[in-house]
Amino acid sequence: SAFHDVGLSVPSFGSAIHCLCLSMQSGVILCLTFSIGYVCRTLTLVVDLFCCDVLDTFQLTEVPHAWNVTQAVLRKASTSIELCLVTLCVTLAFAIPLLLVDVQAFGGKMRTVLILLPGFIITCGVFYVLLLAALVSEKCAR
Repeated sequence: SAFHDVGLSVPSFGSAIHCLCLSMQSGVILCLTFSIGYVCRTLTLVVDLFCCDVLDTFQLTEVPHAWNVTQAVLRKASTSIELCLVTLCVTLAFAIPLLLVDVQAFGGKMRTVLILLPGFIITCGVFYVLLLAALVSEKCAR
């Protein structure tokens, strides 16, 4: 069979269930990651639009009120996604050591790379979202 040609055994029902559960968990983490990334990009856009408005209006008397409104929107959105970001950070804190353990367990073969690729992609996605969240804070500081 095709599985034996590449050095794999025929999958059993238990491994199919395991694969399904892993796919569902990975899908949930990726959905959460993309959702938070979307919110962070939107918050970055809000700060950019505020800066463009300040440059267009030239009325310095309205700027403090507009910045207070912008900060209120940023605070509300930040508190809404705060628990999700903590969840992603904890997931990342557990995922990285587990990826290293998997590399150690499977060895340095090409097959290992293919096995670990989904976990690596998810880890990179979570890192990207954390960088987007940091970008919002950095833009507000400027």
